[in-house]
This record gives sequence, C-alpha cells and structure tokens, in this order.
Amino acid sequence: MLETLALCRLALRFLRHRRGSSIPTFAVTLIPMMALVGAATDYSRANNIRSQMQNALDAAVLAGARDDTASWTQTAQNVFQAMFQPTGISGASPSFVLNGDGSFTGNVTATVPMDFLG
Repeated sequence: MLETLALCRLALRFLRHRRGSSIPTFAVTLIPMMALVGAATDYSRANNIRSQMQNALDAAVLAGARDDTASWTQTAQNVFQAMFQPTGISGASPSFVLNGDGSFTGNVTATVPMDFLG
C-alpha cells in the first residue's frame, strides 16, 4: 500500500513536471523531418540522373553531327547508350532529328521512381 502511494506521488510529480516536454515534441516532429529528408534524397537522385542524361544527350548529338553518313542517328543512339546506363529508371530512349536548317536536335525522357516518397 505504501509503495502504491509512493508510485502515485511519483507519477503525479512526473505529469506536473514541464522541463521534459521536448521529447514528445521531438517525437511528433520526427515524422515530417524524415519525410523532408526522403524528399531531398529523391530530388537529388532525380536531378543527378537528369544531369547525366543531359550530358549523354549532348555528346550523342555532337557525335551524330560529326558523322557525315546516312546512319548518323544510329551513331548518336550508340553514343547515348554507351554514356548513359543508370539503373532503376525506365523509358530513356532518345530521338534525334535533322532540322531543315541543317542543325541537329535530340530529345529524351525518362521516369525515375521515388525511393522514399513513392
């Protein structure tokens, strides 16, 4: 009986104490903080893949422009496939066009799945 009373007093003192309230606040903010870290990681990965894809596409268009044969699109395709080989994305197949003014353009799109927020 005396132990129960002492335990109740200790529990009441614990509930009235305000200095330890940072732990529940931290626990509540932990979920949004983890979501923000996951979003930043996913964005960083997608941005890195986009930069790699842009570099490979630029090199492929230049290689196709230097090729004076009728198979310049195949040369550009080969250069792109050799330079851009990331894993875990889908739909990265470029298209190349010879414009009427003699310039070359390339276009590529890809789908990058989200690891944390997907």
